[in-house]
Amino acid sequence: MKQGLLLMMASLSVLAVPIAGHADTVAGQAKVNIIAGNRTMDKGVASIDFGNTLLDRLTVPITRGTKLPAGSFQVTDLSGSSAGWSLTMAAEEFTNGSNSFDGMLTINNITIRADATQHNSAMIFHSQVPGYWESPAVDASVTIPGDAIGQYTANVLYTLNNGVAQ
Repeated sequence: MKQGLLLMMASLSVLAVPIAGHADTVAGQAKVNIIAGNRTMDKGVASIDFGNTLLDRLTVPITRGTKLPAGSFQVTDLSGSSAGWSLTMAAEEFTNGSNSFDGMLTINNITIRADATQHNSAMIFHSQVPGYWESPAVDASVTIPGDAIGQYTANVLYTLNNGVAQ
């Protein structure tokens, strides 16, 4: 019995000896092609309604304001660019068909003077953070001269630009 135990222990010790061998390695590559997504203005203010204004003051011009709710402007930036984006605003004069005035339209504390070509724009929002963005609630206002009677409208152009202008 002692002999059998010794023989078994000797057999196990032989199995425990590491066997020298050869390991092959092969280098490879992992590839991924990332295509830039889009940068889009998903939502812009289609209409800003300043309501009715009664000319009942001696002091003119009158500034009329309103609050644009959070999310009035929305941008999705999946471009992969770290340059970010800026949103600019340009406006034409307020007109009722026969009379017009500048209005000095203001959004987010940025005032834009009327320009018939809508080339006179100003940056109202910007971001360098990729992904989904929506505007906070901001103030908007218009300046009304004392001789403007009737319903007036102005065309407003919002442009989403690549990069953040300094």
